Amino acid sequence: MFKIVFCDIDGTLLNSQHKVANETKKSILALKSKGIPFILVSARMPSAIIPIQQSLSIHYPIICYSGALIIDAPDRKADRPILHHSSIPNSIVNNIYKQVCQTNGAITISLFSFDQWIVEDRKNEWVKQEEEIVGVTPNTRVISELIKKNSTVHKILCMGEPHSIEKLERILKKELDGLNIYKSKNTYLEIMNENASKANAMSKLIQKYKIKQKDTVAIGDHFNDVDMIQYAGLGVAMGNAPEQVKDMADELTMTNDQNGVMAVLAKYFN
Repeated sequence: MFKIVFCDIDGTLLNSQHKVANETKKSILALKSKGIPFILVSARMPSAIIPIQQSLSIHYPIICYSGALIIDAPDRKADRPILHHSSIPNSIVNNIYKQVCQTNGAITISLFSFDQWIVEDRKNEWVKQEEEIVGVTPNTRVISELIKKNSTVHKILCMGEPHSIEKLERILKKELDGLNIYKSKNTYLEIMNENASKANAMSKLIQKYKIKQKDTVAIGDHFNDVDMIQYAGLGVAMGNAPEQVKDMADELTMTNDQNGVMAVLAKYFN
């Protein structure tokens, strides 16, 4: 019945040790043998997704920055063409940067452009934490100078304590239009162009594969996965998802430490 699977990475495919369990890898390879694409979908940058895809021995397009950048599967030359991207207007990037500067260091800001992660201080504890999780080294630049150069920005990530993140989220949603703003966890605020969403990216890839919406499966664990969970023919929430996310899914599976993704694949593709 189902012909393609879209799967979130952190908190979904990866367990608490940020690894893919061997049993889950085997189930994904079994899917590959049946010609069913397994698409990785994440707020991560390309170089933080591709090594995971390579470890699974699969070669499909990837959805980065929660849909702001879609990169095709590698061709014979190992190139990965860009299928789609949407950036944040420079004036809005500048407004957000000014708002973060007013927090006096309570919030750390990162910019993401194509496959570059840009920070102002690599020694910042939030930056070091994210670097350890994703396995990517950021570039150190003066963000105000990048803004003056009108650089392409696909995603802004703001990191800080929950109360600071909640306050910033309220301010940005009240004062700025044309954005997709959400918390990927209570200490992370993700900001993209309003046209960037996991569901929109799904729609572009099922057109590419000539697959109907009803024949799609999407698996996720947090609020930034809700749109794709609701868009899919079968939307699955992980056992470790917040209750509000679970309420919006068609079905629940086990947690990411209990091979919840494998359980879905075993149920519908064996």
